[in-house]
Order: sequence, then C-alpha cells, then structure tokens
Amino acid sequence: MSLPIYFLSGSLLPGFSGSPIYNQKGVLIGIGDGGLERGLMNVSWCIPASNLTALESSTETTLPATLGKAGLLYSAEVSITVPMEVDQLDYTAMQQQVDKKYESFSYGNFTFFQTKTRTWEEMKRTSIDPENMESLSLEFKEGNLNIDYDVLDFDIYEDANNGFAIAIPAGMELTYDNEQDVFSVDLTNFLEGQYFDLFYYLTEHDGNPVNDIVNDVKSEFSGEVGGLTLDEKYTKANKINDSWTADYRLFTGDESYVDEQLGEVGTFFYLNVIHNDKVAFYSLAIAYIPTSRADVNKAFDNGIDCVNYYDDNATSCDFFESFMQIIASAHLSTKSSLY
Repeated sequence: MSLPIYFLSGSLLPGFSGSPIYNQKGVLIGIGDGGLERGLMNVSWCIPASNLTALESSTETTLPATLGKAGLLYSAEVSITVPMEVDQLDYTAMQQQVDKKYESFSYGNFTFFQTKTRTWEEMKRTSIDPENMESLSLEFKEGNLNIDYDVLDFDIYEDANNGFAIAIPAGMELTYDNEQDVFSVDLTNFLEGQYFDLFYYLTEHDGNPVNDIVNDVKSEFSGEVGGLTLDEKYTKANKINDSWTADYRLFTGDESYVDEQLGEVGTFFYLNVIHNDKVAFYSLAIAYIPTSRADVNKAFDNGIDCVNYYDDNATSCDFFESFMQIIASAHLSTKSSLY
C-alpha cells in the first residue's frame, strides 16, 4: 500500500484507531491509524481525511492479504479478555478493563500512562542508542556472568504533558518520593530490590545541565562513597533530534561503606540526562553491590550460569539480573513527543 500519512507526536493508544483528528479551526484533517516503535519512543500517524471519500466510493469487497502484518503497526498495546461469542460481548466491561489498564499516575505537571510492556530484546533492538546496554551485557559475558535476559521485562510509561517516556521493571509501581522530591520506583517487590534505587526528575537549567546534575549527585553521595569516578567507556551523548540530546554517565563510588541494612556495599550510579536549551529530565539508577555477600563474590570470581543452572544460584542470579534491569531502565528514558 502506498498512502500519504501525517506523523503525530506521542502514542496512539489502543482503542483510538479510527479517531477523528481536527486542526485548530475544527476541520477534520485525519483518521488515527497506527504507529511504530523506536525503543521507548513511539512514532504514530494518521491518514488524511480525504480517504473517507475514497472509502465510500470503493468497490473492493475483500480485506487486504497483508492484513496479518497490521499487528506490527502499533506503538502501544493493551490485552483484555474478550468472549469468543459475539453475542456475549459486554462493551462496558471491556472498556472498564482498558480504563484500568490505563490508569494514570499524576504528580505536579506530569501525568504518566503505561502504554506497553516490552522485553529486554525488544528494547535493545529498537532503542535509539542501545550501545551502553550492549557494552554492559558484553562485560557480564566476559566476566562469565551468564544471566537470563528473557526474564527482563519493562513497563513503559509515557507522560502526556511533557512528552517523556520511561521504563521501569515490569510489575513495579511508579511513585513520588516526597522526601527526595523526585519520582521513584517502588522496588519493595523487586527481586533483590533492597540493593537498588531508581529516580526520575525534571529541572530547569542555565546552559550546562549535565554538569549541574552530576554535581548534585556528587554532592549528595560523595561523602559516603569517598568520591565518584567517571567510567569514560559509558560516557556518551546521543542527539535525539535538533532540540533534544541524551547524555549518559556511569560512576563508581571510590570506597565501600557500611549501610545499616545492607552491610558493606560498593556503589554504581548510572545517569541519563535528556535536555534541550531550557530543561533537563534525568533518570538515575543506583546499585549497591554487597561486597560482604559470599554468593555475589563467588559469582564475580568464578562466574555464574543463570540460564542453565538458575536453581543452583537463585539469589545471586536475581541480584545480577536485577542489576542489569535497573541500569537499563535508567538508560532507556527518552523524549517520546519530539517538540
């Protein structure tokens, strides 16, 4: 099929296919149609409204043979239970399922909607810049840390007001941490969740947002960890479009310290700063490495096979798989609506 289309910013949510789209004068200009994925970023489109006239005059009586591929042309999804018998369809109950799936989380000027759940491989394959994820997984491989990437799923949330998209470990809750004054992820039910933190925040800046945020992180944590050392290998800048850039930084704490709950730990900080000339949205993942845990030390020394022998190494496998998932969650944040 060859057809003119109009690109849209953000996601066309499930159930909105066929929606009328008007311009600022109230004139019908398009019909909501579909979308594609680019990591967390969604590229949606509509077809020009003039196609309604062509449809009305069409003499075609069969569906296109390529209709089976239509499932690839959506940037958001929702699964609901539908009875097999058409005469048993309860449209009110079906809509309630959709509404529940798309309950929003709002705080301040942010309204986040969960638009889909994706696997590690899907995120890596379609991400704007998967290089850091690939580099980290290569380091794991070289250290004989053979983890199961098939268990790393992410819930994708998109902000309707500011146009940012974030990933969090599937099944976890997005919250607002009033004490820290940042968005955070409740990792209470996350495997080995006590060893990780995941934060998101939007701030204005005067021209050097990455350095400003890095300095804030150092000010907050350097005292405990004896300073932070930048890993140049993971220092990258990715141009999202003419206005927005994503900068990535990985820091390690210079010294281990004793935490009241966790014991002696080392620290990793992964920072992703998405910014234009006025504002910066950042995601920060913190991993606390339990240096006194025998199973983790053994895995570092001898390697571990979480694919074929998970049951023999369950707790240490959970730790390393959770580590990878938390770092990837911070890395994947992006600008969904490019304006």
